[in-house]
Order: sequence, then structure tokens, then C-alpha cells
Amino acid sequence: MLADTPAIFDIAAIDTGMEPRAAVQKHRDRHAEKLLLLVGPKHRPSIIVQMEKIAYRLRRDKGGALQR
Repeated sequence: MLADTPAIFDIAAIDTGMEPRAAVQKHRDRHAEKLLLLVGPKHRPSIIVQMEKIAYRLRRDKGGALQR
């Protein structure tokens, strides 16, 4: 899919195994908040729903691996 899509994006990885669970969850909570700030009325409703689902998963996962 990425090979067919002309897009540029940044990826940042952190070793969450070296961080306390509370710090990892705080990071995920902030990420979820920022993610929701990126979508609004100009976006398709399906995109907004997808971002809300991702934010929900980030917030509810208390330090474990994210589940699909």
C-alpha cells in the first residue's frame, strides 16, 4: 500500500520497556488527545470515527500491548 501512495511521514519509536507504566500511559493519553485535535468537521465522518476508536484504544490500554 505505501509503495502506491505518494506520502511522506515521520515515525518515532520509544522503548516502552524501559519506562514506568505510568509514564507510558501518560504518553498514550497525550497522543490520543493530539490525535483527536487533528480531525474535525472538514473530515469524512468515517475518518473521525476511526480516529476516535484509535484514541479510545490508546487510553484504555493501561501499559500493555495494544489489541486489535
